[in-house]
Amino acid sequence: MTREPLSARLLASMYAPVKAVLKPVLGRFPTLNKACIALKERVREATRARTVVRPLRDRLIAEAGVDATHLFLVRWIHRGGADLETLNYLEALASISINGVTVIATFDGDSPWSDRVPDGVRFVAFGAAMRGLSWREKQSLLMGYLRAARPRVIHNINSELAYKTFCRFGSKLASHSDLYASVFCTDLDEKGEPGGYGIYLARCYAHLHGVFCDNENHLRELQDRYRIDGSKMHVHYQPIRTQVTRRAVPRREYLSVLWAGRWDRQKRPDILAKIAESCQEAEIRFVAYGSPLLDNEAAASMLQRAPNVDCRGTFNGLSSLPLDDFDVLLLTSQWEGLPNILLEAMSAGLPVLSSRVGGVAELIEHGVTGFLVDPFDDIERYESLLLEIRSDRSRLESIALAASKLVQHKHSWTSFEHALSTTPEYLRPEPR
Repeated sequence: MTREPLSARLLASMYAPVKAVLKPVLGRFPTLNKACIALKERVREATRARTVVRPLRDRLIAEAGVDATHLFLVRWIHRGGADLETLNYLEALASISINGVTVIATFDGDSPWSDRVPDGVRFVAFGAAMRGLSWREKQSLLMGYLRAARPRVIHNINSELAYKTFCRFGSKLASHSDLYASVFCTDLDEKGEPGGYGIYLARCYAHLHGVFCDNENHLRELQDRYRIDGSKMHVHYQPIRTQVTRRAVPRREYLSVLWAGRWDRQKRPDILAKIAESCQEAEIRFVAYGSPLLDNEAAASMLQRAPNVDCRGTFNGLSSLPLDDFDVLLLTSQWEGLPNILLEAMSAGLPVLSSRVGGVAELIEHGVTGFLVDPFDDIERYESLLLEIRSDRSRLESIALAASKLVQHKHSWTSFEHALSTTPEYLRPEPR
């Protein structure tokens, strides 16, 4: 049985007699009263460390093991771009026969894509087990596990707990492990102010061995906003995991426009609703996939009432949709990294009309490999481009071909593996 540290035992034994002696005078001495309250809190923390945190740490050691060379700390493995990137890195490591890869999901939520984790990779969902712990307790738990496991590489992909642990224990962790983080885009709050994990990245940047991103634009943003050096930053354009096949599209009298994504503040379904309203007199029809979220009920109501919008509910990736029914994919996001859905659409030969945000311009050259709108909420520009495409669809074939070739070259597995090879210490299986 693990014994409680001496300091914790001393605190616990001292608290009651000290309080009994000082109780009559605490009210007259506020500073002394605060000291007693602080002592009480330290006793509580020490007790919980012994009775709650340490048993959970031991459980994590038992479930995740301590033999991994590469440890991934992720929020979860859900149905999004960050989750696809996690799977890409796992598959790349598996392809070069690196054994001892473990993934720990730190968020209290489901991981529906955990069944896509490659064979031989250990996946542990531990968020629910930490339910009820404070952030500091979670950090101490994770640090205790990392100190025991000592993996050669620790790769954080969107785990807030991992970022906070890097910030608090980064120096100690970096003494035995190479720390990496994957970043994607700058999230914006309701006032349009930057948010997301960037502030954590800036605080722990000195301890990181490398930062990976799927687009150059976001790395430049981070350097400018937080005044950090870019020498540790690497662009890893993500590969297309599955080739989506698309047959020849029949000639239609109307232009069929696909919109597919989360109905949230980032994807801006309200802009889609306004575009559809402005195009009601034109021979343009919209099909919207996705489901309403609480913060966009008004936009959902607008879309569901629009006579030229067909709302079809949730979907399981672009490959699950009848792409032959559409002429153009429309993306109206206010902010992005480099959306995987654009890669899939271009690979399938479906032309894209997108807002010029994030890393999208690294993929789309206006009029050559797709169409761009800047600023993201220029409704008249969306409308005019759709009308131009509707009146002359002959351009779409050449644009679709150029886009497909670009994706096949720039976003192939060969290109991804080559980018990884530029950080050889990430791939090296041996301990430091």
